[in-house]
Amino acid sequence: MLGELSPLLDRYGYAAIGRFLAFNAVGAGLWVGVRATLGYVAGGHIAPVHQPAQRDQRFLLVVLGRLVAALIVWHLLRRRPAETTKP
Repeated sequence: MLGELSPLLDRYGYAAIGRFLAFNAVGAGLWVGVRATLGYVAGGHIAPVHQPAQRDQRFLLVVLGRLVAALIVWHLLRRRPAETTKP
């Protein structure tokens, strides 16, 4: 995602410290505001989300475990040096 934003970020790479701190404060305020609002809205509706998640917890853990195992196997196979055949 930063690859698409790098031309925009490059423009601010040499910003003065005051400008950087202002943008940083605005970004932090927006981040906290959005997260707090989403948490408040989701907190009021936790029961409809929690009951199905509780019911399907074992299934989700099995799926997550298989995904992690597949990623580990893929990583180990990718690191293995390729066998060379000599005639």
